[in-house]
Amino acid sequence: MSKTQQGIQSVEIGMRVLRALAAMPGEASLKSIAAASGMAASTAHRYLVSLGRSGLVEQDPVSGHYGLGIAALEIGLTALGRIDAVKVGTAALTQLRSDVDVNALLAVWGTHGATIIRFVEASQPVTVSVRVGSVMPLLVSATGRAFLAWRSDAQVKKLLAAEQAQRAKQKLPAIDIEAIRREARKHGLARVEGHLMAGISGLAAPILAHDGNAVMVLTAFGTHAVFDARWNGTVAQTLRRVTADASRRLGPPG
Repeated sequence: MSKTQQGIQSVEIGMRVLRALAAMPGEASLKSIAAASGMAASTAHRYLVSLGRSGLVEQDPVSGHYGLGIAALEIGLTALGRIDAVKVGTAALTQLRSDVDVNALLAVWGTHGATIIRFVEASQPVTVSVRVGSVMPLLVSATGRAFLAWRSDAQVKKLLAAEQAQRAKQKLPAIDIEAIRREARKHGLARVEGHLMAGISGLAAPILAHDGNAVMVLTAFGTHAVFDARWNGTVAQTLRRVTADASRRLGPPG
């Protein structure tokens, strides 16, 4: 039987105060911090003084309210920089496949667009031309539509213009881009049903960086006959849950 390791209780209590402050929407009063920490104001004050000396907390000289200090911000930024986003995304892919029996893929936003970096099969795999390294189209794939809905940089616009020009050249019907974005934002997912491959449906959800942009997309897909493509079906709910967890690990949207 392993013994519980001894620690410094005052450090643990100080972290309670710091976490309470970090959860506040902005600078906060001593009274509100003490209440959130579950301790007397006089006790919370002593910890705030020590945290202030270490640079983790700063006090506004006019209002007397407290906020996170430079040291806390530096630690947070360093932690964000050390997170391996691909590991986070791969863990989300593994969790999705563990929770629901679907074919699934993980894509990152690469030089050429939505690029597949991981792929797992269901117990009854679907024969599709999907492989690691493939670049998914923005307009007719669930993966691409999720990136389209949660990214707005110059590269997205450039690749989108190229796809639109190609569709016009092939005399294919125009696709309402804003409708795609609105639908995806409304449901927290992008969906296609036979748009890219006949008989194949897909749902895709973004994994968001701290700035709110999609850095990865997790996609589940299968044949129309067996794949649950409902907005509130089991697959959709699982996708939202695992990608939300992954996004929290990358940092809250700013």
